[in-house]
Amino acid sequence: MTERDAYIALNMVKGMGVVTLRKAISILGSARKVFDCNTEELAQVRGVGITRAEMILEELRKVDWKKEKEYAESKSVKFITIIDDDYPELLKKISYPPMVLYVLGDAKVLNTPAVGIVGTRNPSLYGKAMTKKFAYGLAQRGVCVISGLAHGIDTEAHSATLLGKGKTVAVVGSALDCLYPRDNIELARSIIRSGGAVISEYPFGVLGSRQTFPMCNRIISGLSRGVLVVEAAMNSGSLITAERAMEQNHPVMAIPGRLDSELSAGTNRLISEGARLVETVDNVIDEMNSMHLYNLEVPSHSPTHLQQNKEFSISAKGFENKEWPKFEKPKPKLDAIEQKLLDALGTEEMTADALIACSGVPPAQIGARLISLEMKGLINRYPGNVLKAKSTKG
Repeated sequence: MTERDAYIALNMVKGMGVVTLRKAISILGSARKVFDCNTEELAQVRGVGITRAEMILEELRKVDWKKEKEYAESKSVKFITIIDDDYPELLKKISYPPMVLYVLGDAKVLNTPAVGIVGTRNPSLYGKAMTKKFAYGLAQRGVCVISGLAHGIDTEAHSATLLGKGKTVAVVGSALDCLYPRDNIELARSIIRSGGAVISEYPFGVLGSRQTFPMCNRIISGLSRGVLVVEAAMNSGSLITAERAMEQNHPVMAIPGRLDSELSAGTNRLISEGARLVETVDNVIDEMNSMHLYNLEVPSHSPTHLQQNKEFSISAKGFENKEWPKFEKPKPKLDAIEQKLLDALGTEEMTADALIACSGVPPAQIGARLISLEMKGLINRYPGNVLKAKSTKG
């Protein structure tokens, strides 16, 4: 058994936990030595004791780590242990990083610049629209979007990123062979096919629970250069992700919501407590560019527009000036109908019906185009279905 195999095996032990595992390795000297220790030696680990030590060692004897590796290989799942060179650098710096990551998809994406987007599982139309707008815009700028594959804001974030031809990572609170919710399995497949990844710290067979899902929060924030909370009530789990981000010294941003909406109570409170209020994708980019991040490793498949930025010299060792990349703002591509609608709108405010009359675009073709223009950040929609083009300055 190698040291790497020992990490995989120990991660499978029921009742061990990442905190206990880390303490045990620190006291005993290595992961392999945990297998050779006796009850008295393991009981010396703080918080273990004789009774729990006996239980852990009994579970350790049951672990079939070779079968776990064989099954992972048959399902194209890759292991990344904390001692591997490709373990995400940012994640190593959090208080209790996962000892092992199970990865489906391209593991390189875990070391690319990313923003976490989180929020309620039951968003309003406003929350959905804002999530789509920001995730799509970040994808267009080459920023990876990280979320939790849950219903609601998570689903909207992953989906809009894929629509923007970007990379996204889903951090799940169950084993990869027990994905939850089940109706997001096809979304998970799309994430993988598009060059992203679905990851978990749990061995095969572990179902999601009230204990496992909150543990994802530290990984989402740990992998992200900053966390954006879109819509969250006062008791939302998304606020835990924000708290973890603050503990990790990563920027926390929030989109303001209605004062009379319970779904905005948590996000509005974050803003009142110092989170960055963001109104545009550019606000998010500015917040990221204001942070000086060190030892940032950049994978070989970074966005072309990032590689061509003359301010940065990219090598196998990362950015030579050790700063967050200042992303360019590529001009959105428009089809002929979208351009016709923008030209007709000009600098005026008008309803969708008025725009149809002014542009001559058939009603059947305008709905999808208006959604596309909103997601590309070119128009705003106000109450009463009033539309106005955004200024192109700045």
